[in-house]
Amino acid sequence: MMLSALTFRASSVTLSRAMSLFGGAALVTAFGLAAPDPALAQATPAPAPAKEASVAKKPVVKSSTAASKKKAAAAVPPPEPEVMVAAADELQLAAAKEVLLGESGCEFNQKIQVDPSTVHPGYVDVSFNKKKYTMKPVMSPTGALRLEDVRSEALMIQIASKSMVMNQKTGQRLVDNCVHPHQSTVAADSQVLMK
Repeated sequence: MMLSALTFRASSVTLSRAMSLFGGAALVTAFGLAAPDPALAQATPAPAPAKEASVAKKPVVKSSTAASKKKAAAAVPPPEPEVMVAAADELQLAAAKEVLLGESGCEFNQKIQVDPSTVHPGYVDVSFNKKKYTMKPVMSPTGALRLEDVRSEALMIQIASKSMVMNQKTGQRLVDNCVHPHQSTVAADSQVLMK
């Protein structure tokens, strides 16, 4: 079989396969790839030279208000659907009175905020890491106060010396060593008793 009798399609896959089989130099020599065919050069018109523009084109500038609206919409999370919450009983109302309300400083300069719920009496709203959890206060037999998220996402535990927030599904701590001003005085008093 003669090389000159072979025909190749003008695809890059076929050309690269042929170059690997026969060697690049052999293809250039055998098929005249180094210089264009004069018959083809006459049949194919040369591309027209680019015209120089006397006026430079201005770049198209998109409206920044549309982009900023999209960014603002992406930054604000959609409101979560309202969860049906049972009315608080007497035990829950008593536990709600024991919750330490206000801001607590936590490890790694994080903060949590605990406020009474404005929608559900006997419940509290815990804000942490740009999320707000509606929680049900429950007194445990050990004396710890459990704040259970009504969506079963988070759990906050308040003991005498500190508080922590945990992910209920994985059991991992979201934030720890949260100390309310009242808890810091309890911790200081316990240090004095230990000496």
